[in-house]
This record gives sequence, structure tokens and C-alpha cells, in this order.
Amino acid sequence: MLQITAIDAQNRAEAIEILTVTALTNATEALAADVALARLAGLARNDGFALLARVEGLAAGVLLAIPNRSARLNPGIFECAIAVAPTMAGLGVSKALLIDALAQAGQAGARFVIATLTADAADHAFAAAQSLGFQMTGLLSHGAQDFIVVSRAVAASAAARDAAPMAIAA
Repeated sequence: MLQITAIDAQNRAEAIEILTVTALTNATEALAADVALARLAGLARNDGFALLARVEGLAAGVLLAIPNRSARLNPGIFECAIAVAPTMAGLGVSKALLIDALAQAGQAGARFVIATLTADAADHAFAAAQSLGFQMTGLLSHGAQDFIVVSRAVAASAAARDAAPMAIAA
């Protein structure tokens, strides 16, 4: 069973472990532990949110979301970083995290969600994002790491979100 909860004081250590393991496995600076920890610490003051995914009770993935830094120029945009434990790839973790992120961003008034996926993990995560209506909007390179940027409009109302096909397929 896959379950999504908000990251809080009780499960913070598990979230940090996922972020650290993923950063080491993917050799990516974007999800390096210090960057991820700084984002995790700054979410509350920046009106962001953090989600922890569990598969059969084991920590499987993390999603960190913050409003776009240039909110004056681009209001209503949330930026997401997703980290999935390598042992949990292909189990629907990215998709479940993105579904909850879309719902929470919509409740916060977002119009768009942007997610950056590491090319190393892009096969499963990109397929999950596409199945939810995300479109590839760019490619980035940072050092030796490549990233795929995807984005999607957030449904304008709860009724529209409920009508969207967002069932989790394992």
C-alpha cells in the first residue's frame, strides 16, 4: 500500500534519509542533502509544503514544493523537487507524490506546478508525470547532471480536480 503524509517532526529524519540516499545515488547537486535540508527548513516560512511517501510502511520518496522565487513576475507557480529511493523506483511513488502536490498547490492558489526530474530517474518519474498531464518544458544541465523540467496547469476548482484522471496505477 502506498501512503502520502505531510513531513513533520516525527518523520523528518526519514525524509532526510531519502533525500540523502537519492542525492548520493543520482550524484546530483540539485537534490544534494544540504540543499534539500535547506529547502525542507524553509518551506514553512515560504508557504511551501513537503510530502513523504511510504510503500508498505517504508519511507519511499519525498516531494518538496515552494512557490516560485520570482512570485511578483510569475504568481501562482509552485516548483517541486522529487526524490524517490532507488529501491522504490517503478512503484508509483512519483505519481502519488505529484497527485498530492497538484491538490495542495491548487488549495494554495497555484495556477501551475513545475517539477524538475533528474535524468537518472526520469524513466519512471517522467512517465508518471506525463500520465498526469505534465508536459516537458525544458532540459537543464548542472555540472555533470542533466534534468528534465515538466509543468502542468493546476485545475481551477475542486470539481475540476476531482474530474481529472488521477488514479494511482501500481
